[in-house]
Amino acid sequence: MKFSFNWFRTKKREEELLDKEEELLDLRIRKEELIVDSLEREEQSRRDAKLPLYTILKFVNDVLTVVFTDGSMITKSSATIDDFVAVKEALSTKEILDIMKGEEDVLDDITKTDIDVVCHFPDFEVAEECIYMNGIKRSLPPLLVKRFGEILGKFDRTKAGWETEAMNDLEYSSLKKFWLKCCLNPNSQSAEDLYTFLSHHNMKIDRHGNFFAYRSVCKVNVGKETKLVKVISSAYNNVKAVWKKKAVNYRIEELNGEYSMHKVTAEPIGTIIGNLETLFLDLPNMTENRYTDAHTHTMDYRVGEIAFIPRDECDDNNQVSCSRGLHCANREYNYNGFGDTPILVIVNPMDVVASPLNEVGKLRTSRFFFAMILDKEDGYILDEKEFDVTDLGDVFEEKCLANIEDHVHKSFAEEVKRHTLSIPEISDKDIESISDSLRKMNEIIKDRVVKQ
Repeated sequence: MKFSFNWFRTKKREEELLDKEEELLDLRIRKEELIVDSLEREEQSRRDAKLPLYTILKFVNDVLTVVFTDGSMITKSSATIDDFVAVKEALSTKEILDIMKGEEDVLDDITKTDIDVVCHFPDFEVAEECIYMNGIKRSLPPLLVKRFGEILGKFDRTKAGWETEAMNDLEYSSLKKFWLKCCLNPNSQSAEDLYTFLSHHNMKIDRHGNFFAYRSVCKVNVGKETKLVKVISSAYNNVKAVWKKKAVNYRIEELNGEYSMHKVTAEPIGTIIGNLETLFLDLPNMTENRYTDAHTHTMDYRVGEIAFIPRDECDDNNQVSCSRGLHCANREYNYNGFGDTPILVIVNPMDVVASPLNEVGKLRTSRFFFAMILDKEDGYILDEKEFDVTDLGDVFEEKCLANIEDHVHKSFAEEVKRHTLSIPEISDKDIESISDSLRKMNEIIKDRVVKQ
């Protein structure tokens, strides 16, 4: 059995179809009501938007041009087909204007509403015309302020208890944890650049505030046992990301040299290899689970384990695209030159060494988590809406929190060896406070996870 993303997606859809057939009779009346409601909402939306919004829409040689019904015109150079489609589907002039803005326009266009709602939210404070998280003297980058403002702006601020509701919002808490971890990065320039870099390259941040990226590695061992490593890697991640199930409820079996996955409650049809969650957690101990880098062939990469190099051996110059450090990238970067095996990695913001300003989508870090081996056909799996990364970083997060204070102190010490001028003023008390906040937020998140 091939445990690819498409296999899990197909199985998920088959189960969903069966569920729909079983519920069809009971839901028929409700469905008709929903259809009527949907049509009424769509009609109202179109009335509110006062369509049509424009008289001309042209996309020629990467230049997108919109002529509005009042005769005004706006253009965007270096536009994409996604921009063109987004304008066609926009329901308001504001949506079109947002799409047509360049990155610099977005940075300059933090609305008064965004700033106002962030400044008056309990988690933030204002000093010397900068916005900070409470108790952390590192100002938030403009683009991050804007995003916090957009998230908080979704809530009805006249409603009692809206602040608590906002703090419990998944995107808000994920972004808050992301920034707390940025504040633990000893290189302030890396922390300042990172959110803009991730936003520009559409890189996903999970509920722990860590982000996902691609790269490739080289196989060290090839054979039957290596195949088992890939089966465990793919099955574990797809069960959590596509099916949204708990890996502990499944097991891997072998029959005639082929591996299959079954619920732990099912009767065995082959030799039981082990519980899926236990197998994944034990992957770093498997001798067959060995990969390395294409450049030096000295790195030791293992699925389910953290790869790292000392920070003082990395290059933190964000003007340099390719230099010392562990590289990972977004989908636009051709990472095939890194090795023969594409993989998915998770990076903690506190470990990013440089987000090159002129890079196509590759950054350098001192540490990443080897989360999953990818098939060639699943090369851009993060683009798939059904591949939800929300819970994939749980194992990595536990490893990060296990020794977070020691790791941060060591990182600051290694940064000092470089004699950089970008080391922020952050005390041991601040580090302990941020670490404690991250642990408390993780405990709250654990209680929200659906147990399946």
